Amino acid sequence: MKLKTILGCIVVVGILLVSSPVLALSIGVSPTQIELEVPGNGSITTKVKIHYFDGDVQISLIDIPLRIEPSIISVEASSEPVEVELTIYGDSSLGSKTYDGYIRFIAVSGGAATGGVQVIAKITNLVEGEVPVLAVPEEAQATPEDIEEVVEENIATDELPVEPEEEAPQTSESKSFPVVPVAGIAAGTVVIVTLIIVIARRYQ
Repeated sequence: MKLKTILGCIVVVGILLVSSPVLALSIGVSPTQIELEVPGNGSITTKVKIHYFDGDVQISLIDIPLRIEPSIISVEASSEPVEVELTIYGDSSLGSKTYDGYIRFIAVSGGAATGGVQVIAKITNLVEGEVPVLAVPEEAQATPEDIEEVVEENIATDELPVEPEEEAPQTSESKSFPVVPVAGIAAGTVVIVTLIIVIARRYQ
């Protein structure tokens, strides 16, 4: 019984060593969809919640030719989600148009992108006296593959320039893991395996 208890504790420690780095490299955002109307000569604010991630998050609009602030924030959402207020500015020169696009959130740790997620956004730029029309994007909308390409690049934090019912946050995990967490996992695994062998021999 004593041997089983010791082995059980070792297994639990091993699981924690493996899962913790993965959690730190993921990011979630809720709600998963946003629909807003912004005056062409003004702005509108909305709120989102950042989940799981601890570090810098870069924010930008995809297929929506408007300005969003802040463009980068620092969060500590490892244990609890962090509510963030975003401001989107209208542009009267664009006319009254409705844009179907995304708000992109890129997680940055140590100067490198570690994950990303996109929130579906339908933003209407309203100009007084004009009826909004659906805007046709000049380029194809961003896809999950676009995020993967950005995540795989080493992005400097200065390069990259919403609350109804609670929804499950969109999440994303990086495909490229930093060397230090991976080395830590490997070292922890070696220690655990060694302990199991030693204890097993002792109780034989």
